Amino acid sequence: MGKNTISVLNIETLSSLKFLETQNNRMGVVLDGDCNVERISSFLRLCGTEKFFDVKHHWLILTSNKSISTIFENVELYINADIHIVYAPSAGFSSVNFTVEDVYNPAYGKGGKLQTKTIGYYSAKDGYRAREMQCKYWMRRNMSGVTLKSRIVLPIPFEGTLLDYLNSEANPEVNTFNRFHYNVMRPCVNYYNFTPHLTLSESWGYLTKNGTWDGLVAALDTKSADYGSSPLFFYSASLVSTLLMKPDTKIKTIEDILGSEMKVGCEDILYNRDYFMYTIDKPSRKLYLKKVLGRQNTSNFLPPEEGLALVKNGGYAFHVELATAYPIIQKTFPDQTICQLREVQMYKTQPMHANVQKHSPFRDMFDTW
Repeated sequence: MGKNTISVLNIETLSSLKFLETQNNRMGVVLDGDCNVERISSFLRLCGTEKFFDVKHHWLILTSNKSISTIFENVELYINADIHIVYAPSAGFSSVNFTVEDVYNPAYGKGGKLQTKTIGYYSAKDGYRAREMQCKYWMRRNMSGVTLKSRIVLPIPFEGTLLDYLNSEANPEVNTFNRFHYNVMRPCVNYYNFTPHLTLSESWGYLTKNGTWDGLVAALDTKSADYGSSPLFFYSASLVSTLLMKPDTKIKTIEDILGSEMKVGCEDILYNRDYFMYTIDKPSRKLYLKKVLGRQNTSNFLPPEEGLALVKNGGYAFHVELATAYPIIQKTFPDQTICQLREVQMYKTQPMHANVQKHSPFRDMFDTW
């Protein structure tokens, strides 16, 4: 539909659904709720299946049928729905007094139940009088314990149950960002009162040879997860090295390391291997081929403890997450050696992002709490 276009459509015609399709523009939909109930029910169910009850579609249903909201019990609605039913009193639409009701479901098919609430009134004399002025996500914040599925990536093995491990404060240098992100999401769980069903994912998600994704990205793409409890695009690692040979040695870039006698290793974690395999950054690629990959295709991908032990001995640079490195350094390095450490950033720090399905009905909810 073009901008500022008004169309009158017949709900019995399936082609009417095409007029509700919109990519970026918002659309207002006014429905005559006094049409045949069976036809309205069929039409609304189709609209739910086609995701026409999202944040881009604003519905206004005019009716004198007091029970019309029950039709939505079998319609795919979520917490982001924007549906207002305007009830005329028994005198019909010639009357001047109307009641406005809000309709949504916290999470259809996930244990959510249809919710209705009177949010205001309209009359010719007083205009619209709102009973509720808060953000809709504030008014809908109690999701009544619906179950949302989530995946988390923990590349380093752990002992005990998953939830006990995530709630523990022991060894914060291990699986740091994933455990941190999980705990960042916990207040959101409590705020909206939903129940997370959390399972492990083997990776963040990488493109496979057959052109599909694996890991967390695949779980979101196939809708087997509603949101991720691990962040995406958060790489913040640096090359940490000791300069014991000359106190005034100045190594500030990857090129400086390439031109030095230093040996180089890298934390053995999946996204580091993926970065070096696919990066188009020339210095990083050259560092990988010349120093990390090593002669005769030998690998210098090491656990953090081993790599940092080599750093402590001098003449060695190790690419590692700083949140992982510094607790180990604090425990194992003498003070003098710590003072001689240098950092060289491999790539710019990326912000952490919560992640949900594409076109997720919960996206704005997570952004709003």
